Amino acid sequence: MADAAPADEGPYTVDLGTHDLLLRERDGRFLRVGVRLTTPSRTTRAEIARRREALLRMLYYLGTHRAASALELPDAEARFAHDLRQRLQQAVKTGAISRIDLAPFEMIEKPLPDAYR
Repeated sequence: MADAAPADEGPYTVDLGTHDLLLRERDGRFLRVGVRLTTPSRTTRAEIARRREALLRMLYYLGTHRAASALELPDAEARFAHDLRQRLQQAVKTGAISRIDLAPFEMIEKPLPDAYR
């Protein structure tokens, strides 16, 4: 009798996409950030996919409360990743988020939408 195939083991990556977050000053500067989460658990991957909208709301809340000057600091990306991971981990109950990758992570300028004028 042959051994059963090994279970599909992680790590699993979930891409939350790239988003432009209007910074606190509301002056046309945005943080463009792409977010990828890694988890060792298939169950956690499914929860992240299922709760994607809620997790993105947390991303937008964190980003829109960031000052542009804070994003100019040398450790801005590491701080943002740490803060985001803490918030998302509190929301994800089925397991750990073992890694968060932010790419791109850059400040951009573009015209404001009419709603912010």
